[in-house]
Amino acid sequence: MSDYTITTQRTYQGKTAGQWVKRAEIATMQAGNVEIVTPDLPGCLLLLTQDDRLVIDNVRGHVVSLYCGVRAIAKMSKLSVAAEAAMLAA
Repeated sequence: MSDYTITTQRTYQGKTAGQWVKRAEIATMQAGNVEIVTPDLPGCLLLLTQDDRLVIDNVRGHVVSLYCGVRAIAKMSKLSVAAEAAMLAA
């Protein structure tokens, strides 16, 4: 368990959660798992937390938490269902 807290921000690199999620898609990784990614942030995974925050997880260990609007939450929820279905189909 880590001893740090991630501070939630309104923007990351000048974009809101909705702007990051706009081009998000599911992709199959080399290990075979299916993740939500965006071409705008190569090497990053997008995650939706239980309290509806968008987490951008970078492969280099940099993690950002953003406040999420209703539309971004809806799109991330749809992508999460699609990713789970793709994993079950594999």
